[in-house]
Amino acid sequence: MEKGICLIERLYVPYGQTVRFETLRVDKLIVDGNLIVEGKISAVICRGKGSVQVGDMEVDKLRLSSVTCEGRLKAREVISRRVYAESVHISKRIWCLISLVAKYLVAPCVATPLLGCENGDLQDCVIVPQRDYSLRRFRRTVCWHRFLSHIRARGKRLEKQRHTKKAAIQETDARAIEKQTEQTDEVLDQLIHKMEHHLNQLDTMIREREAHGVYAPCADGSEMPAVKCVSSSVLPGSEEKSQPKAA
Repeated sequence: MEKGICLIERLYVPYGQTVRFETLRVDKLIVDGNLIVEGKISAVICRGKGSVQVGDMEVDKLRLSSVTCEGRLKAREVISRRVYAESVHISKRIWCLISLVAKYLVAPCVATPLLGCENGDLQDCVIVPQRDYSLRRFRRTVCWHRFLSHIRARGKRLEKQRHTKKAAIQETDARAIEKQTEQTDEVLDQLIHKMEHHLNQLDTMIREREAHGVYAPCADGSEMPAVKCVSSSVLPGSEEKSQPKAA
């Protein structure tokens, strides 16, 4: 193991070999074997088919088979098969084809079949079925699941808007019906009031005419002149008999 800080522009760890460092700073790191760093790794690009065991790691792009970080893993983009870390801070996305286990996770985009996290701040998380993925198949699966999730979210949003619109229409219809009913009641009240007024006027007029003896109602409802009764002691036809005959 090389002690101290190792500054290298490029480092390659071949397949089947294990390389140890205390602290490593490198621009481009390619690991096909095993790399063990007790302290911190600082790199721009780290890729390969091997594994890395490190205390803390800060990298821009990380594409390794397996990463075990006892402390903090900070990166812009991570694509790996397995990631185990105390805390993970990602600024763009992290894809783990097999598993992602972290005590604290902060990432805008996460995709993995198996996620273990105690605390985290995730904006977009896609959990895919557990299979043996290649990177191309995993990318296609993530895109498909994200598309389906957008479709479901859009369907739920449209359904909610439809229910809201339906409730608003029902409320508007209820208000219109209530207003129309109130207007109809007002019109009926006015008509009833007018009819009662006309009936009172007609009843008063009939009573006045009956009191003056001008008209009397008939049985069929028509009106005819009233016949005044005059008392007389002479019977009809008796006037001729009572008059003396002329000589």
